[in-house]
Amino acid sequence: PFISQLFVPSEEAARQRAAEAFTAKVREAFPTWRAHKGAGEPVVLRRRFRVGGEHEGRAMLSSIQQGAYLPHRAGCQVKRETANTWAVCCDGVRARYHEPKGDVVVEVDAPRSVEEEAHVYAALGQIEGLCAPQS
Repeated sequence: PFISQLFVPSEEAARQRAAEAFTAKVREAFPTWRAHKGAGEPVVLRRRFRVGGEHEGRAMLSSIQQGAYLPHRAGCQVKRETANTWAVCCDGVRARYHEPKGDVVVEVDAPRSVEEEAHVYAALGQIEGLCAPQS
């Protein structure tokens, strides 16, 4: 273990173990999803879907936006467009279509508590159902 891992307070260590157990569960059920953590950033679960062109990429973003929006949870739908990138953000689910690369990258916030795990797990399954048949 790293030295920084040896001196982590017990509450933080328990939170890290719970996060590692959840990501292991996700890897088992959804092997194409990967956990990513930047410096000082929370963990996100990320998946890349290949698409054939702009029409398919934007259609996938639209289906993610419609399928991921949960009216009972806090959050709003945000759409952004740049020269060759389209993005949608909704209820902890972010999706970007990058035209030159021909892919849609979907990110889902990892749960911050045990209560959120079921919601995140359901969101991953829903996104797989929406996007996997198209890719």
